[in-house]
Amino acid sequence: MHDILATACSTLCATVAAAAPDAPARLVLPLDGTTFYVNTMAFSASGDQLCLAGTDPDDMATTTVHFLLIDRVRNAVAWRTKLAVPNDLANIHPVKCLVAADRVYVLANADTSLSPPIAETQTHVIAFDLHGKRIASARVDVPGMSQYGYAMAESPDGLRIAGYTRDRGGPAERYGTYSVTLDATLRPTGAPVVRKNGTYAYPLDARIVGDSLYVAGRFYRAEARDDDFGTYAASRLRTGDGYVWSTPTALVWNMDNEIAVGADGTSYSLGSDRKTTTLAVVPPDGKARVPLTYRSAFCATDAIAPYGEGIVAVRQPCTGKEGYALVSIAAATGKEERLTAIPGEPLHVATQGPIWAVLARENGSTLVLHAGTGDLRQAAYH
Repeated sequence: MHDILATACSTLCATVAAAAPDAPARLVLPLDGTTFYVNTMAFSASGDQLCLAGTDPDDMATTTVHFLLIDRVRNAVAWRTKLAVPNDLANIHPVKCLVAADRVYVLANADTSLSPPIAETQTHVIAFDLHGKRIASARVDVPGMSQYGYAMAESPDGLRIAGYTRDRGGPAERYGTYSVTLDATLRPTGAPVVRKNGTYAYPLDARIVGDSLYVAGRFYRAEARDDDFGTYAASRLRTGDGYVWSTPTALVWNMDNEIAVGADGTSYSLGSDRKTTTLAVVPPDGKARVPLTYRSAFCATDAIAPYGEGIVAVRQPCTGKEGYALVSIAAATGKEERLTAIPGEPLHVATQGPIWAVLARENGSTLVLHAGTGDLRQAAYH
């Protein structure tokens, strides 16, 4: 078991351990800390930039989507913009953002109606230049009643998008997984690859690594009835079609579950049922570690990210009225450690090797982005 863990995270663990912590940077964001909810944060390849997208509802329940690019070198907001709801649609929800060499992308799903029984969903991708100018946008055209995007990555042949489709027929819903490649104008370079053999749906996470799609979460069969709660698993698929492996994980439908897929394709799934916490790790070879189930002082989880020899999570204590806390969890033992170096209440966390960013709320309404490199346990403001 220890050998599997060492193989799965040796490079990342060594990088984090070797990186001397620097003084974290603190950046107040021009957002309402009482209502803003972050959907995604992601670093550029160099770690010098960070994209951030989230939603902010007003008093009339109308949701505004904010998209920001953070310049970590200058510790400043390079630019921010609001994402308009596409024509004739009811809303839009950002899923992933990506900082590429000369572009910044946001992947979002939009509903045709605010009424779930009649709503259909579309996937949209929007491209900006590094100065915040919108240069292209498109609906990801894939067959099916509804399409949900959940992963994107740059590749030599264009921008790859992956997600799932849902169709309704009689008492059952029909699910499939798709992948498609878009050119610089966000037009498809060929027909989408659609596999009508089931899919992963929320809660899930996915990442495109090379020619593979790594995805973990709740899996639904090709046909699922309304009372089908699915099963939790992880899979590796080829983006150009082809199946590599699938393996079940220990989570169940009535847990509070969060999933993250790391840069190498390792999936981390954390679930809690208010009595115990379960951590399931599936390395890129699909040979799952024995899941860890243990008693924890924390229950609800709002975000997790690969970190060091395990994960870092934003979790809420099971008792009391205390807000969320930042907690590191060792993948080999399940040992939890509360990290107190970052002031305020953590809301979201993102990592890339030894680089980390924590979005926190201070004084009840101020949103602050804390970012640094090295061990979060030793982070210290000078």
